[in-house]
Amino acid sequence: MLCPHQAGARFVYRHPAQHQGAADPVIVGQDYSVVAKHSADPEATERDVQIWAHGQCALLAQRIHELSGWAILELGINHFLVQRPDGALVDAYGVQRPAHDEDTSYFEEIADRYDAHGANWKKGNSDSYGSMTADEDRAETDEYLETPWMLAVFPRQHRLALPLSYMALEERPDDPCDEMEE
Repeated sequence: MLCPHQAGARFVYRHPAQHQGAADPVIVGQDYSVVAKHSADPEATERDVQIWAHGQCALLAQRIHELSGWAILELGINHFLVQRPDGALVDAYGVQRPAHDEDTSYFEEIADRYDAHGANWKKGNSDSYGSMTADEDRAETDEYLETPWMLAVFPRQHRLALPLSYMALEERPDDPCDEMEE
């Protein structure tokens, strides 16, 4: 079961200061032309997105979580992504943002992309994923996060000074969903 801001039910749509004015790049359908606006090669980005959104999505979501503190969400057993504090969902395709405070259509669009119709959304177990992530996998993911496309999607200013995986538990930022019922 998700807390309200993860389920998209009735969260308050807001732009935290660190997100104000930021363009939210997203690949719609199979149109990769948007990546050229961010100095990324459309062909290379398409290959990368296919890998990181359709096979390595759990690893990508885990690493973005470690670098930002944002909650990991699971869509059935097919897909993993993260949710920013403003409700936007982030994966290799980009940033899916609600149009207004009661918009849940972006959840449906993502479910359609992964052929996960009727699948449940739930909070991912970041501690479990993190404990299974090898340093080589983190390094490979970090390399992908430094590509022009992913720097547009997940800019350095959204990243913590020290990844969560290196912080003591009591020093980690609070996750608003930690107190929800499973």
